[in-house]
Amino acid sequence: MMSRGWARTKASNRRGRRELPQRSRRNTYPSLLALIIVIVFASHSHAQVTFERLVDSAKEPQNWMTYSGSYSGQRFSKLDQINTANAHSIVAKWVYQTAATGKLETSPLVVDGILYATAQDNRAFALDARTGRPIWMYQRQLPSDIRPCCGRVNRGLAILGDKVFIGTLDAHVIALDTKTGAVVWDVTAADYRTGHSFTVAPLAVKNLIVIGISGGEYGVRGFIDAYDAETGARKWRYYTCRGPVNQDTRLGRATHGRWAAACVEYGNIRSSDEPDLLANGKPCALKSRRRPSRRQSVQQFPARDKCR
Repeated sequence: MMSRGWARTKASNRRGRRELPQRSRRNTYPSLLALIIVIVFASHSHAQVTFERLVDSAKEPQNWMTYSGSYSGQRFSKLDQINTANAHSIVAKWVYQTAATGKLETSPLVVDGILYATAQDNRAFALDARTGRPIWMYQRQLPSDIRPCCGRVNRGLAILGDKVFIGTLDAHVIALDTKTGAVVWDVTAADYRTGHSFTVAPLAVKNLIVIGISGGEYGVRGFIDAYDAETGARKWRYYTCRGPVNQDTRLGRATHGRWAAACVEYGNIRSSDEPDLLANGKPCALKSRRRPSRRQSVQQFPARDKCR
């Protein structure tokens, strides 16, 4: 009895399939094709940030993809919808609360309609730039004995590929997934207990994330690091303060016993070839054309007897 019932049901199903109009079947394929096109278009509308896009950032004035807006560091925008004639009528459209007290010193990034920024105590977050809708938030669990000199602040993120990058108050460099905020990699740059910390926004150069340490108030030995954006492996370290010769000293004996005063600045890249110099671990070359005199160097960077 049960077998005959199952057979009737199976036969009925077969008849149902045979009775499906051929036109309906044919109409299914264009619908699937349209869906695929929509998905592909949506994926390209939020394309990854490549080094080429960063170099040509002036061609995308609707985006703000790096600290200061471009490698020139001029913070100039070609957008003119807001100008001197209507600036007085600007009103708030939305407000986002960071859940942290204190001051904000961050420069947000905006990429394809998504705003990425940081807040006190190494919070990082992504918002819909049009509505303020939170997409994700990351909160760094900081030790209780960190030693920032001038507030628990952070000045922003770098973005490259599908990751954003942050330096932390406990001297870590961290990569976060742009879509979820999940930690991709986390590396320790220095010991925060000696006064080392990061407050600056990193800089993405080619396949590297470049960042400089803070902590001069505690007498730390300053340095600039470069990390592989994919893996977090440190590629080079350049010390900006004189110190003993060791395996980490980028210029070896050439930097021992003196300040590399003309080599400290790395944030503003002034010509097309300078990203190559920085990516290859030669920040000194960025200033070689405008090297100050020895007297100017001493005035701008007074020597110290000892650096850690």
